[in-house]
Amino acid sequence: MRAIQKSIHFVLFVAIVTAICHYLFSWIGFNPTDEGFVLAGARRILDGQFPLVDFLSLRPPGSAYLHAPVVKYGGNQTFYLSRLVFWAQSAVIAWTWVAIANKLMKLEITLVYKYMLAVIIFVFNVHSFPPMAWTTVDGLFLASIGIFFITHFGNNANQLGYILLGCAALCKQNFLIVIPSVFVIMGHFKRPYYLLDALTPIVIFTFFLWKFDALNIAAEQLFSRREIMETGVLKFIKSPSMVAGFALPLLISAFRKKYKGFLQHIDFILVFDLIVLGAIALLMNVFIGAFSFGLFGFLLGYTFVHIKRKGVVEFNLLTLLLAWTVAISLGYNTPALASGMLLAALLAINYKREDFGMKRQWKYVISGAVFLFLLFSFHYAREQFIYKDNAASTLNADLGEAFYGGQHIKTNELNQRVFFELDSLQNKYKDSLVIVPDYAAYWVTSTYPNPLNMDWPNHGETENEWIQCAIEDHLLYHADHLVIALQKYRASELYIGKNPLEDEAISFPIVDIVKNNFIRVGETEFFYLYH
Repeated sequence: MRAIQKSIHFVLFVAIVTAICHYLFSWIGFNPTDEGFVLAGARRILDGQFPLVDFLSLRPPGSAYLHAPVVKYGGNQTFYLSRLVFWAQSAVIAWTWVAIANKLMKLEITLVYKYMLAVIIFVFNVHSFPPMAWTTVDGLFLASIGIFFITHFGNNANQLGYILLGCAALCKQNFLIVIPSVFVIMGHFKRPYYLLDALTPIVIFTFFLWKFDALNIAAEQLFSRREIMETGVLKFIKSPSMVAGFALPLLISAFRKKYKGFLQHIDFILVFDLIVLGAIALLMNVFIGAFSFGLFGFLLGYTFVHIKRKGVVEFNLLTLLLAWTVAISLGYNTPALASGMLLAALLAINYKREDFGMKRQWKYVISGAVFLFLLFSFHYAREQFIYKDNAASTLNADLGEAFYGGQHIKTNELNQRVFFELDSLQNKYKDSLVIVPDYAAYWVTSTYPNPLNMDWPNHGETENEWIQCAIEDHLLYHADHLVIALQKYRASELYIGKNPLEDEAISFPIVDIVKNNFIRVGETEFFYLYH
């Protein structure tokens, strides 16, 4: 009966939070760079192509397979539906981490506190991040469910949990490290077959690569970026907020006995203040990354201080592990996507602490006020700070009018005009049209498939020489058939105005490939045409 009640509350939380956020925020804005490249990969799979063989990708194909149903059944609402999935994933992550904390720490969290804690995780994890199909979010989603099964149920569920960890690694390579780390943290040394369970999805995909004789070219793509030392180690060490956050619990522990009266409740007060600070960061759209690094350091230091607290250490290490994993990224090199989980760990640790003699009614009043301030900050941030687009109140261009798949989404006028132009170009050039370097979103629902072997040949995706050669060889092989639409303006800044695609700070290898091998034959408002 209790298990049924827990399931009902889980479904209610996910359904309510997803519905509210989808209604309030999913219509707002469109970024023409990042959004759509995962869905474009899903489109290719639905067209019968095999990832890493028929098209290039720096990431494993798990996310493309995961979101393929959205592309298949989304129709003119594909991107709107994709955003619904994002909210649902984020809500599931939030509730599972509350459940994991409750289980490992044996907290017996009250229902009201459970809902509040889940909302806090959700708000800070999501912050102002764009609602879109994204490999890191997919990996975190699958890993969270996997760890939930591993911590809650028996042997069979544990095996399923490890399989899900393997699936997370097929969304993004970073999550490979999660598999042995969870195995060690949970002390599953007597069951080594759990590791084999986790490797099962990876082995199956590797087998298909072997069947296609594509192991070498897959390795060239998946291991083309090797910045783990820079993004996963140096970034943390060099972060002042991370270092300060790490030092603070150690200093408090060192002076707690000497200043017992003053420092007795300092942990509770600090965590309470962190929520307020995070809400201010959301409200002003500042230092969100620094805030998440500070939370990471604070929880790491806290774990060292409480190294003997069984359950607490395991939960903290799992939280730190996933926060570190999501931070390993060139595009979003911060643990912000797990900041809610980091903060929730600190809140859960202090759940049973005395509230420095505060009367119960004042505790409820102050907690409620802070909670409402956080919700207000979140709502304000989601409407004002739109990734690569303008504030919600200024968006009056209907993307669905210019782009099949964009129904219900409002964006700036220049974004809309670009997609009108792309539709016109494809109507003219049919299956010959190539678009570089951005606008992968166009290929998700386009009439004709993308003739290029990469959907998003952005500068960050094409820094590797092997990738550049593979794109150039493909273009030259099909040169007689292709018309290449090369952007005039930087898509990431189109909401500001028409800024040139390249400058002294940013260059695109794909631009040199096009200009060196093709002749400019015309232009439109937003593109140069090459043949």
